[in-house]
Formats: sequence, C-alpha cells, structure tokens
Amino acid sequence: YANNNNIINIDNCEFSNNGWAGIYFSRISDSETLTDCPFMLTNSTFYNNYHGIYVGDHNSICAEYNTIENNDDRGIHLNRDHPNYDNIRFNYNNIHDNK
Repeated sequence: YANNNNIINIDNCEFSNNGWAGIYFSRISDSETLTDCPFMLTNSTFYNNYHGIYVGDHNSICAEYNTIENNDDRGIHLNRDHPNYDNIRFNYNNIHDNK
C-alpha cells in the first residue's frame, strides 16, 4: 500500500503468457484526488495474457507509453466497483488486437 510520500515506478518491462493478468493492481494509494501519480507504469509491453492490465478497486495509477496487445480477453479491465475513476490515467498507450 503506497502512501503520498512514495512513488512506485515500473518501467520497460514485459508481461506475457500469464493465465490471468499481466499485472493486477489493488489498493494502491487510495486517495480522494490525484495530484501526482504515486504509481507509474511506463514503456512496458503486455501480450498473450488473459487481461493485459487488471485494475481492481481503490487505485491511483498512471500508465503511459505502454503497448497492450493480443490479450485473450480485455487489454485493460477496470473494476466496476472502483470509487474514483479520476485517479486512473491512461495516456499515450498503444492498445490493440485484444478480444
């Protein structure tokens, strides 16, 4: 669980051939507003997973410059019970050929 003083960054990684999700987020910096990105996911590739990126509940994340392709279900799955979608930002990503 991140707090407002920490920044977590995953950069230039490959997430592939997972039976469920390339990466799963849950309860990362559960804040009411997002002023900075406490969790950064950048320049990474997600392919041949069931979900490329699964965003569970209570998250504050930014994802930029990623490639999300050829996943068996959704490229990005957003949990419908998330309390604040304004805290999730996806910018400048290549998202294609997911089912």
